[in-house]
Amino acid sequence: HLHNFLFKLLDDEVIIRNQNPIHIDDYSEPEPDLAIVKGPVSAYLKAHPNPIDTLWVIEVSDSTLNFDRKTKQALYAQAGIQSYWIVNLQDSQIETFESLENDTYTNKAVYTVGMEITMPGVEGIFKVSDFLILE
Repeated sequence: HLHNFLFKLLDDEVIIRNQNPIHIDDYSEPEPDLAIVKGPVSAYLKAHPNPIDTLWVIEVSDSTLNFDRKTKQALYAQAGIQSYWIVNLQDSQIETFESLENDTYTNKAVYTVGMEITMPGVEGIFKVSDFLILE
């Protein structure tokens, strides 16, 4: 399970939110599959995290792949979320979107099985296949 995999790797300074809202604005509160946000947990007892609190968003995509690539990518970029990943189950790959400029991700990459990847704010190099194993 991806949540448990990340939980073991990330430090106590961040929180992994599973399908919980991020407050973008008064009209938009997407619920990404996983959002890694700044702690502490008590900061979100009365309000959802906003883009400034959000370090990294992950969508696990199968049937929603096109929507995640287009609509959600644009939404997260315009909101200022620095790192957005799609765990693409259709093609067994990870698509990363980083480095914002003019509300657009300028650094886009695709990582396939057999490749290694680094994570935002985490030391080390990891296998792409570790992210694709969902129990």
